Amino acid sequence: MTPPKTVKRGDVVTLPNTTSDKSKDTWKSKTLKICTVTKKGSNASPKWRLNGLKKGTCKLRATASATTRAPALHQNVRIKVK
Repeated sequence: MTPPKTVKRGDVVTLPNTTSDKSKDTWKSKTLKICTVTKKGSNASPKWRLNGLKKGTCKLRATASATTRAPALHQNVRIKVK
């Protein structure tokens, strides 16, 4: 899972919805004044979108369930909003 390193204020970008081993990602913003994350589509194939609201560091929490090939993932991600 590799989200962008930077986004422009006002832009909406799509976040990865699966990991390299095909488990589904879940995204949550920890800095709602800087950025928001919304889910579009069904639970079977969601599309996660990041909206850069104002300049600063957007902090996200990415999670993915365990599979037979990989353990569960819990990762903090920082994206610069310009």
